[in-house]
Amino acid sequence: MPISSEPEPVAQAPSTVTVTSGPEVLGWLEFGDAARLLAKDVLSSGFEPEVVVAVARGGLIIAGAVAYALGTKECGSINVEFYTDVEQRLEEPVILAPALDAPSLAGKKVLVVDDVSDSGRTLRLVVDIIAKRRRRRPQRVPVLQARHRPRTRPRVAPGRRVDHLPVERPRPGDGRVVSIHLVGGGLLAAADVAAPFTAEATARAAAVGRTTPRIAVLSVARADGSSPSSTADIAETLGGARLAEAVVTEVAAGAAFDTTVLSDVDALVVAGGVTPDYLDAIAPIVDQVRLLVSDGLPYLGYSAGAVIAADRALVGGWRIGGVEICPEEASEGLDEVELREGLGLIDLTVDVHAAQAGTLARLIASAEAEFVAAGLAIDEDTTLVVGEGALEVRGTGSVWRVIAGEESVSVATMGA
Repeated sequence: MPISSEPEPVAQAPSTVTVTSGPEVLGWLEFGDAARLLAKDVLSSGFEPEVVVAVARGGLIIAGAVAYALGTKECGSINVEFYTDVEQRLEEPVILAPALDAPSLAGKKVLVVDDVSDSGRTLRLVVDIIAKRRRRRPQRVPVLQARHRPRTRPRVAPGRRVDHLPVERPRPGDGRVVSIHLVGGGLLAAADVAAPFTAEATARAAAVGRTTPRIAVLSVARADGSSPSSTADIAETLGGARLAEAVVTEVAAGAAFDTTVLSDVDALVVAGGVTPDYLDAIAPIVDQVRLLVSDGLPYLGYSAGAVIAADRALVGGWRIGGVEICPEEASEGLDEVELREGLGLIDLTVDVHAAQAGTLARLIASAEAEFVAAGLAIDEDTTLVVGEGALEVRGTGSVWRVIAGEESVSVATMGA
């Protein structure tokens, strides 16, 4: 039976994404409740889908239940193979027959439904296929459970174009413009990011009746236990004028963030430090971050937090094939340049401290070696804003745009 857009009181209602340490067995009654709650989450977000598309095979039953709950009669499916057995999967997800009639979705609001989001690669493939064929990006990708495991270094396929310019960010269903703010390091005040970022957090807080936004600041301590100096600067800059409440959570190097750090917050900051440590610490909440940001949660990545925002994160290294390509001080404790799966918030590789630490040379060398097809290197005291329309640069420095060509690498600057 279709549900109304008015939410009903539900005791201990789970969120759309439930992170569990192990498998949870649902009976049919619990499954029905979960599907109805998922549908209510979609409606309460302001998104009213006209078509439900299931990712087969796992998403078929869930999509059917959600479609019934929504009262949506137009349904379809797209068949994707990634896992071949438990913990065994192909190098890349592949589309199987029969094909989805994606052109018929043109001009319609599409809801994509799958049962599990692990690496997110299957969902990204499906969303990209639908978006390219219908020229409009789907806005919601519900899942019942998100599983997590440590990220490993991906296989680098020479010549494969995985990045493109310009970067596009979807607009949340309620019409607000929400951006991803990437800071290359230095003082946060000099990067001219605090005011616009806090304004977006305030707008999100107002939507839930809160006058002072709560901004989660995630920090990873150094190996000696000391806190990165940037963490205190970020907290003071964002919360010092009492325009926002900066809630700092710091974990030791090698530890991971708990899912509760994302509860009841209006914006997210991932601070600076040792980049590989940040990627490890955030691994258990990657899918939650992706879903929250796609739903309009403002994101600010400072230094390491900017690097890991990319689909493929250049986490460190100062050599390629044994050849020095940047100062060792910028290596992040790694010898060879290494790329890992990042948060996937933007589709361009990002490097930071570009002019100050010599990391622009690392990004150029990575493009020349065909590790990346395109990327952006951000100076200190500088912010790259990925939002509505063209990329925006704020602060006192530059953003360096690096694009690999057939025979050369082009470099251009983007100033504030």
